[in-house]
Amino acid sequence: MPLEADAPLGEDNEPAQVTRIGRLVIVDLAGNERLEAGTEYVAESSSINKSLFFLGKVIEKLAARAGRGTAQASDDGDHVPFRDSKLTRLLSVHLGGNSRTGLLVTLTPAADAVEQSLTTLRFAQKASQVRCVAKPVLISKEQSLIVKQREIIAQLHSQVRSLQEEVQRSTSSLPSRSGEDELVAERQQCAEQLQALVLSSTEHGRSFVSKSREVDTVVTALHRNMDVLQKQKSLVVENMKALYKAVNDVNASLTHAAEVLRKGEGSETASSILAAAGSVPDTSAPWAPAVLELREKLVLLLGAAQSGASEGG
Repeated sequence: MPLEADAPLGEDNEPAQVTRIGRLVIVDLAGNERLEAGTEYVAESSSINKSLFFLGKVIEKLAARAGRGTAQASDDGDHVPFRDSKLTRLLSVHLGGNSRTGLLVTLTPAADAVEQSLTTLRFAQKASQVRCVAKPVLISKEQSLIVKQREIIAQLHSQVRSLQEEVQRSTSSLPSRSGEDELVAERQQCAEQLQALVLSSTEHGRSFVSKSREVDTVVTALHRNMDVLQKQKSLVVENMKALYKAVNDVNASLTHAAEVLRKGEGSETASSILAAAGSVPDTSAPWAPAVLELREKLVLLLGAAQSGASEGG
């Protein structure tokens, strides 16, 4: 049962910068257990006797060190086996460290316990030879906070371990094996469904990529066709403009020829009228036959006009 106390050291009107730490540890050691007393607690009795045996070894080593003095404390044969048991590890600071240790030994006057009483007296005699020197432990305020935080962390770790043990016990106490099988089957089914969804999404993704590539190809072809159509449209527009101009020229010439015939003016020659109708169009153009036909009509009309004028003269 450890009891701790700390006292700040500082001036009356100044905050304490250094803290003195003290710890009181009370340990109740069990006596040597007789294995023949009963078989119900054989394992526990064996563990107690083992811990007491290692404690006796530690006390013997510490007493031997105190008898030789500190000059030979670093010899290999002077090693103190504190780590041989949990009990000696817990008492290592209080037996061979910075502490003051008191030992209270109890005996019984019963005749059947003489051997145990002698063993206890020998243990007490060796323990009385151990010398412990206590020095003040002064730590700063920051170190004190660190120590307290570490203790809190250790307590939390202990609580976590206890909760984990309770969870394991509650899990192991579940009655139905079939329930566990159903849970495993349900988890397996969920995993299979998830895997199927992943595969399906992968296939959909691949199909989408393939269709996207096909659409890109079609769009590219459409853009190319659009460019060709734009060029063809521009060419048709140019041809239409040329046709419109040629038709307008021929119509103007026909109108002029008709006006000349109406007035009876024969002084104007057919060559001048044909020159006014424009040049002969390109025969490779799609509208060239229509223009040529109009020019032929104009020539016939002019020829008829000239023959009429010559007869009248």
